[in-house]
Amino acid sequence: MLPRKYRLTTQDLRHFHGVRLTTPAVHALYVKNSLTHDRLAVLISKKIVPKAHDRNYLKRRLHEILHPFVDSSPYKDYLLIVQKSSASKSLVSAVLSDAHNLLTQMKHA
Repeated sequence: MLPRKYRLTTQDLRHFHGVRLTTPAVHALYVKNSLTHDRLAVLISKKIVPKAHDRNYLKRRLHEILHPFVDSSPYKDYLLIVQKSSASKSLVSAVLSDAHNLLTQMKHA
């Protein structure tokens, strides 16, 4: 689990408008912030992953991928939104690979 200072709050998510990058499995948004660290959030709908333990598993895996990107300048807020993929059996692998590629693009943008 991420420390609280690295998480986006509900208030932040309501007013989150940033640069959008998309893949079939993941939508990623980012915006520069004025803090001394990165913040992030992962959103997974119950419609896409109905069981809570599966959603939590996917979030934990995404946080593992996000960890190396945290606290490297320039500081940004990241929002990852998992989308319904055409291949549901490989949803986890598709989401993880797409998320890593998008994060690499966002960090260097």
